[in-house]
Amino acid sequence: MTADGPPPLPSKPLSPPPLPLVESGGSSRIGVGRPGSRRRVVLAAGALVVVVAAFVVAHRLSASRRLAACRELASRYGRAAGLDPALVMAVIQVESKGRRRAVSRAGARGLMQLMPPTAAEVAAEARIDPPSRDELFDPDLNVRLGTLYLAKLRRQFRDDPYLYIAAYNAGPGNVDKWQLQHPTLTPREIIDQVAFGETRAYVRRVMAAWGRTY
Repeated sequence: MTADGPPPLPSKPLSPPPLPLVESGGSSRIGVGRPGSRRRVVLAAGALVVVVAAFVVAHRLSASRRLAACRELASRYGRAAGLDPALVMAVIQVESKGRRRAVSRAGARGLMQLMPPTAAEVAAEARIDPPSRDELFDPDLNVRLGTLYLAKLRRQFRDDPYLYIAAYNAGPGNVDKWQLQHPTLTPREIIDQVAFGETRAYVRRVMAAWGRTY
């Protein structure tokens, strides 16, 4: 071979060493966690599901017990006011879920969520001493005044459940206004088309809890 001839072929390069499948510590290079870690994650997730489920069940049982304790009051004062006790229970369920110390964002209080001025007005009409704000947490007094107020609304709106249940939520003034502004609409159409969205949902929930078809 002459000096200006083609250079000799290089020798075959060495192959790089194979990459280890598992690094120190046990984790693979392709990102798969250790079996023990995966098991711990699964167990932790399962434990969380069990805790949440137990909380939900306990909460429902607690609400059920609270509502059961309200039935005697709903029956006693509902019948005295000429109301179906099942309707009174439906209002209690939707308003407070039986929590006697419930307070709304607007300041309504107790089992039937009475506003203090409304409670004072109803008490005066019934010749009952005006209750303090804290006295509205008393289940007996709250349901007594709440049923009197609901019965008053029932008479005012001629026993139409769409209207007097809506009035319990939105106030009788709003329901009167809706009727005056839309004289051709039926009570249900007023609730479906004119009432506040919150009031529409409220009427549906109360009627469903009462066992009536909306």
